[in-house]
Amino acid sequence: MNRMIVFLLVIVLLGSNAYAFNEVYWDGTGGWMNANWTEVLGDGGEWSVPGWVVGNTSSGNGTPNDGSYNWNKGYAMIQNGTIQVTAASMPDGRVERIYLGDAQLDVQANLLAYRTYNNAGTMNVSADFSTTYWYIAPGSSDSVTINQTAGTVVLSDKAYFGADSGVDNAIMNYNLSGGVFDATVNIAYLGRYGGANTTFTFNQTGGAYNSIITRMGNSANGEQTYYNISDGDFDVTKYVRLYNNATFEVIGSDASSVRMRQLVIDAGNTLSVALDENGSTLIEVYGDGVEAGYENYYGVTLDNAILSLDTLAGFDSVVGNTYDILWSATTISADGLSVLNSSGTVFDYNIIAGANGGELLRVTVVPEPTSMLLLSIGGLVLKRKLRQNR
Repeated sequence: MNRMIVFLLVIVLLGSNAYAFNEVYWDGTGGWMNANWTEVLGDGGEWSVPGWVVGNTSSGNGTPNDGSYNWNKGYAMIQNGTIQVTAASMPDGRVERIYLGDAQLDVQANLLAYRTYNNAGTMNVSADFSTTYWYIAPGSSDSVTINQTAGTVVLSDKAYFGADSGVDNAIMNYNLSGGVFDATVNIAYLGRYGGANTTFTFNQTGGAYNSIITRMGNSANGEQTYYNISDGDFDVTKYVRLYNNATFEVIGSDASSVRMRQLVIDAGNTLSVALDENGSTLIEVYGDGVEAGYENYYGVTLDNAILSLDTLAGFDSVVGNTYDILWSATTISADGLSVLNSSGTVFDYNIIAGANGGELLRVTVVPEPTSMLLLSIGGLVLKRKLRQNR
């Protein structure tokens, strides 16, 4: 009986070390298939190069050379240097896990992974990249940058973009200038549990962002979350919701479309719009509450939220000019919505009936308070002169 207990304890201990046995470390500069990998041995079989299947002569953990794309269980520990995935040097199977530290990963040819962890460093994507789960999770004072210029990034499950609880002073940036970001299978979490002075920013200057659900600012721990779009297409087939310390911003009128079926901005979060000479790209909330399968996704809620308005070069701040910011196919609820004027131009807003149904949030340039005061004083002086001349 005692021997059986000891045997089971050994199995448990071996299982707890399975992670270490799968680690394969990269150091240096070169293509993925280069001999820059160093493996942690001890499991009776090595993985050699993470994601390498056909022709891999490793033995032990599985059956090599069987053509199975997910046979190789090596974890790609990229902690130093620069590694490139190119047509001439790329894994032919799925990479079980990628851990990117203070290093650089350049995806220049198709790459398939199961789990991806960006803990620091820079990842440049210019080709197709698919991963089941993607975590952007730096430590305190670390920074993570992802630059997508082309290709299609596909999330076959969730995206967790944001720091863990207790992480302070971390900076995370996803820069989308080309290609497609596809998170249409499950939720995209933008901004999570990070603490003070921690920020996550999704900066879209081109390309297409496609999602089924986008949740921004998952907790109130202090992490700031921003989504900025100045060009490209944005489409969310169910809803966008801002929970804590989050800002969604439309910059100018160059974006082709900004669309979602439902928009909910919780109290204290911010909808930000920067207007250029043509105003801004209209945010279209197109859920009608009737379409089959989407009956629960419609309308806009801005109750006790903040509407931040700014101006860009070329904007003509003529008093009385109006600009349409947001359209809903159904209703816009804006009880307690406050306006923050971030430039010298002062705006007010109204919710009016849309020309083609639904409701519009429209902003109007109004006189500055000082101008109103001067007009009032001028009016009083004029009245006194008129009285004196009677």
